[in-house]
Amino acid sequence: MTSRTALIVLVAALGYFVDVFDLVLFSVVRTQSLKDLGISGDGLLTEGVRLLNAQMFGMVVGGILWGVLGDKVGRVQALFGSILTYALANIANGFVTSVEQYEALRFISGVGLAGEIGGAITLVGEVLSKERRGIGMACVIIAGALGAVVSSYSAHLFHWRTTYYIGGGLGLVLLALRVAVAESSIFASIKSDQTIKRGSLRLLFTNRDRVVRFLALVLIGVPYTFSWTTIATFSPEIAQGSSGFVGLSSAVPISLFSIGVVAGDIASCLLSQYMRSRRAILSYFLCAQCACVFGLLHLTFDKTWVFNAWFLPIGFFGGLWAVLVTTASEQYGTNLRTTVTCMIPNFIRGTTVLLSWSFLALKSSVGIMNAVHIMTGALTLIALLGVRTIRESFGIHLTFVEVRGGQRSHDQSVNGLSEESVVKQANSC
Repeated sequence: MTSRTALIVLVAALGYFVDVFDLVLFSVVRTQSLKDLGISGDGLLTEGVRLLNAQMFGMVVGGILWGVLGDKVGRVQALFGSILTYALANIANGFVTSVEQYEALRFISGVGLAGEIGGAITLVGEVLSKERRGIGMACVIIAGALGAVVSSYSAHLFHWRTTYYIGGGLGLVLLALRVAVAESSIFASIKSDQTIKRGSLRLLFTNRDRVVRFLALVLIGVPYTFSWTTIATFSPEIAQGSSGFVGLSSAVPISLFSIGVVAGDIASCLLSQYMRSRRAILSYFLCAQCACVFGLLHLTFDKTWVFNAWFLPIGFFGGLWAVLVTTASEQYGTNLRTTVTCMIPNFIRGTTVLLSWSFLALKSSVGIMNAVHIMTGALTLIALLGVRTIRESFGIHLTFVEVRGGQRSHDQSVNGLSEESVVKQANSC
């Protein structure tokens, strides 16, 4: 690995660290920040859901915005805009005096954060060889998981307003580091070709095969999102319903969940490399995480630390995120790669809005325990169907583009296939 490539991986990893630091930060400081703004009782849950939805909706909007810009003007330029938006909005979060201000700034922060994961994964995937691609992307995802760990512990060390200043400051430092990062040669090779449509939503959504794979990839990630945005975030309420524990903080379960994700990301990437398969690992981890969540609901916990510790295996098998985002970047051509790699993870995060609405509706009718049980089982089954729908993409070359009829190479071959074969393969899957 050259020094230039190593720098790109390092900066991408730091970017995703900052991304997840802020993403988890709200979950950790939710209760204290809302109390300081005068919210109490049931409002802590309902207003918390409202603010979380604003952030996730912002990420859906940002996923489209930065993804399209990443394919039209370049991965690096889009990353600059994304991190600047995030950094300034995050600093402003520390000055809020009302829930309405908080909601607006969580939306803007979400828009900024949305460009990080897609741009970083795309850039790293295009500068590394196909043999090292999975490892490089794992480094980025692992850094993000570490950001979650640091974020959850920072709530114990600093006032919630200070943690937002820290997050914004980290973003500005990252912005300075990004000056030294160059564009990928794969993207540069198609930038001057006017016959190739770049960042075209019409090209993405007017082809049945591309749409089906897009939806399948989103559905695969939903159980992971539900496990941390709902199960880990609202672990105090679940603990009270399952074991009668009162007054637990969500910071410890979120922290342990995040540590588990770090280990799971490492394990899933190494296993994917060893088994030479993305789909197998996605299936195994989905099933294992579902089993762990059911264990949380049905096992008897006599001590709070045992209940909290159970979030380690739940997080570990949530470590499929690394393989999922890598798979998303490998499924589409260079001219749509940033678009889909930004949109897919942020659409997955954006499903939090629907998940929270569904969760609250089920909770009011069947109780919190049954609501978690039903949603976890249903979402896992749908995700497994999504795994069967996508292609196996381990070890493929990324030097291909999306065209109206399917895919074609923009060098001599893709995995040894002619341009005609690539198009046929795309249309037959």
